[in-house]
Amino acid sequence: MKKSFALLITLFLVLLFSLLGYQIISTKTLQSYTLSNAYMSEQARVHQLFFKSFLLNQSNFECQNELVFDEGLFQFKAKIEYIEGSCNSGHARIDTFITSKSERFSIRLHERFLKKL
Repeated sequence: MKKSFALLITLFLVLLFSLLGYQIISTKTLQSYTLSNAYMSEQARVHQLFFKSFLLNQSNFECQNELVFDEGLFQFKAKIEYIEGSCNSGHARIDTFITSKSERFSIRLHERFLKKL
C-alpha cells in the first residue's frame, strides 16, 4: 500500500511540474514573439520616415507613376498620382506602402501626402 501511494504521489508531482514547465515555456515564447513583432514594427516605421523624406527631397519623378524598392526585410512602394498640371509642374499625391517580406511577421504601413512639383 505504501509503494502504490508513493508511486501515485510521484506521478502527480511529475504531472504538476510538467504542466508548470509548459506554462512557463509558452509564456516566454509569447513574450519573445511580442518583442520581435514590436521591433519589426518600429523598423518599418523608421523605414517609412526615411522613404517619405527621400520622396519629398526628390526633385522630379521623371513622369513615373510607381516606384518600387526591395530591401532585405521590407518592400517599399510609392504610387504617384499627378493632381494639377503635368508631371513636371503642379502637385502630386503620393501613397507610400511599406510591407514586410517575412512570413512570420505581417506588417503593412501606408501613408499619403502631397508634394508640390
